[in-house]
Amino acid sequence: MPYAVTHILTALVSAEFIRDYLYKDGIKRYHVLIAGIAGLLPDLDFALFWILKLFFNNNINLNSVHRVYTHTFMIPLFLVLLVLIIKKWRLPLLAIAFGFSVHLVLDAILAGYIYPIYPFSAVGIGWDLIKDEKVMVQVFASIDSILLVLWLLHEEFKHKISSYF
Repeated sequence: MPYAVTHILTALVSAEFIRDYLYKDGIKRYHVLIAGIAGLLPDLDFALFWILKLFFNNNINLNSVHRVYTHTFMIPLFLVLLVLIIKKWRLPLLAIAFGFSVHLVLDAILAGYIYPIYPFSAVGIGWDLIKDEKVMVQVFASIDSILLVLWLLHEEFKHKISSYF
């Protein structure tokens, strides 16, 4: 599973790219931040796991909780449908749905499986490209480093962030 930083940075950088190059008007920097933070939301099932473990002692394992309830595209779909009802919250809800979806795509491509239409189907999908745990640790650390450097370079050349210091 990609690291938390990978999920945040990938959603953040993707949202920043959309903001800077596709939809320049309307998307604020805080929407990009919301998308980045939302990139971590599907892993809140770790908290659910620890809460269940607290109450049920050792009778529950991580695989029975992680990537089952929160790793579904039904949640971002619900948020997009909510946009139709709460128009005032359109961009924040879309940013959350975007960040959430980026997380799911990362998990499905790089490591393991997700259940895209759970609870309607328990069919898991995923490429599971990186199976070896030792390689996985190195690859995910490298992805974090590369994403961070590329994003900082982009921010410097596009937004001149060095002038803030």
